[in-house]
Amino acid sequence: MPKSLDELSTRVEHFIKDNRLNDALVEIQKFVELILECHWCTGIVYSSEILDSLCQKIGSLTCPQEMSPEVSEKDTVVYIATELYMTGGTAL
Repeated sequence: MPKSLDELSTRVEHFIKDNRLNDALVEIQKFVELILECHWCTGIVYSSEILDSLCQKIGSLTCPQEMSPEVSEKDTVVYIATELYMTGGTAL
């Protein structure tokens, strides 16, 4: 398990390079869950440009930039959460 955002970034970039995008997302998820267990560290993940950038990079590799109208109007669902709660809820 990475001990810093820099280590996490290196590991995730390695997974991305090897086209192991699911592994990359799982690595990010595990890291965030670990940080959230330490209440005084949650700012590390809520304000992390590194994590945002990694997730955007993975998303851009898994979702084509230009989607056909059939897919974008019918099959795509996007959830935006502005806040996460320790109890598992979100604020939309």
